Amino acid sequence: MRIVEGDGADGTVLFPIHPAELGHYREFLDHVRAEDAAQRGVCLWATPTSSTRTLVVWPEGRPDAAVFAKLSLQSHLLGDRRLTRGRVAGSVGLSSLVQQCRGELPLGVSFLPESLGFTPRYIPESGVVFRFLPEEIRDGTVLLAPIFALMGGSVQSPSLLVQLLENGRSSTWEALREMLLSGFARIWVDLVFDLGLILEAHGQDLLLGLAPDLAPKGGFYYRDFEGLTVDWGLRRARGIRDPECMPHASEWFCTYETWGYPLYQLVSHKLLISLFDYLHLFLVDLESVLRSLPGNGVTAERCLQEGTLTYQFSYHLRNVIYEKFGMREAHEYDVHSHLARFVKFLMRVRGEIVGGRGP
Repeated sequence: MRIVEGDGADGTVLFPIHPAELGHYREFLDHVRAEDAAQRGVCLWATPTSSTRTLVVWPEGRPDAAVFAKLSLQSHLLGDRRLTRGRVAGSVGLSSLVQQCRGELPLGVSFLPESLGFTPRYIPESGVVFRFLPEEIRDGTVLLAPIFALMGGSVQSPSLLVQLLENGRSSTWEALREMLLSGFARIWVDLVFDLGLILEAHGQDLLLGLAPDLAPKGGFYYRDFEGLTVDWGLRRARGIRDPECMPHASEWFCTYETWGYPLYQLVSHKLLISLFDYLHLFLVDLESVLRSLPGNGVTAERCLQEGTLTYQFSYHLRNVIYEKFGMREAHEYDVHSHLARFVKFLMRVRGEIVGGRGP
């Protein structure tokens, strides 16, 4: 899809706008003498995603050229979801940071790059970010499903979890369970302590990689760099080189340290939010769904006790940390119920690394 053509005064930019925001952009469009792309013969198709402001967009007849377009949206119901200059720049900058270290990423996790974004000078609070799809997704080899697709659904449209459990596919559930518990625990610890990358690990931004028959392929994809946070101090201690030019670096604190949120300059707060998202906003709900599905063909889950998934995930988190750093707490407990206590332990592990005493 030709998003940019030419440069200088004669260059053009394809700037998608959410239909609900046309009134907001009207003065800007008149000011820059913008043209409707359709008048140039451009025909784009789009469909919404689970995000309120993100569309999948492709030129007519070219679904293989599809991209995500994350648009600005100001909604009375959902609040101000516009993309400011700092958020657009931060997304593009962090995407380039991850792309630079992609050879060092843990096995089992990939990122959807956001290597292009625009913000009009005339309305710097109303930008757009383009998110690009890896080849295996565009050609249909891998299907993506946000992890919250495992839950919800209805009789007419069952959840992904129900589809996976149909016909007694317990082996599929076991593979999925391993991914969501031990697999993600290792990915999370490796990202945090090897690369200083802290995911916003809730059900919308973390996606499963599935085969065309919906069998889990054993990996995750992560989207939306606006949710990614970074432990810059740990990266400096490890000697990790960051990109030489980061967009909007003149306002580093709001763009790359905090995203403008209170307390986000604290690494402990970033760790707490990341684990809270995964434990409370995903695993607790997944367990509730499993407990409500009697006769689903997974005999081990029919007597699932409350807190089982979060406790098992906690066990795997501690086990990975012990394997990597030889550090262990005196007592085992459910991190979900004692999250602040576990974050204190994580900060002790971080202290060993930053102080040069850890591997």
